Parts: sequence; structure tokens; C-alpha cells
Amino acid sequence: MSDNNALTELQLAIMGVFWERQEATVADVLTALPEREMARTTVATLLSRLEKQGFVEHRKIGSSHLYHALVSRETVEKSMVSNLVDSLYKGDVSRLVSQLLSEATIDADEIRRVKELLGQVDSESGEKR
Repeated sequence: MSDNNALTELQLAIMGVFWERQEATVADVLTALPEREMARTTVATLLSRLEKQGFVEHRKIGSSHLYHALVSRETVEKSMVSNLVDSLYKGDVSRLVSQLLSEATIDADEIRRVKELLGQVDSESGEKR
């Protein structure tokens, strides 16, 4: 997987099919994403590009190609967030967090989870709040 290859929303949706199913054909992707109304050739082209970028690979089964992900959802999420922080926020994670907190509607349960995550980060780094 190339670090410079940010996935588009459609590519992420296709990758989601593989993260849920492990393997899929072009027809399986079309079935899994009916709201996208894509042509078979469009999916085949997107899968070919994803394969060239190192996100998926395929094996032939008869006349079909059976694709599977080479990277996990977590790896893609980490890479895309890291690229976002670097490119948009110049590496300043606190600006990203501030933006998220100011733009999103956050309920009490989410605030509790964020505090727990911050506590884990502090514990792992040996810092105290």
C-alpha cells in the first residue's frame, strides 16, 4: 500500500466489502453496494486500480477474479488520518481534535469514551493528568 494513495469515498466503500466478506468478485461488490448503481466495468476498473496501489489482489477462479484485501481497515484508517493531520493541520493533532469537538454533536457517552482514550494514552506514556 502506498502512503500517498488516499482512498476516495467509493474506493473505501469497495474496501468495506472486502473487510466484511474477506473475498469478493466484481459481481459480489455490485450486489453489496446496490445504492451506488455502478457498471460492472466501473467496479472492475476500480479494483484494478486498487490492486496496482497494493490495497487488494486477486486470484483467478475459472473465468472470474476473486479479490481480497491486502490491508486492514485499521491500517487504512491510520494512514488516512495521519495524512489528514499532516496535510491539513500541519501535524497538529490538537487542532484536529478541536475541530472534531467543535463541529460534531457529542453525547455524554462519547465524551466518556474520549476521556477513557486520553487516560489510556497518558497511562501508556507514563504521564499523569
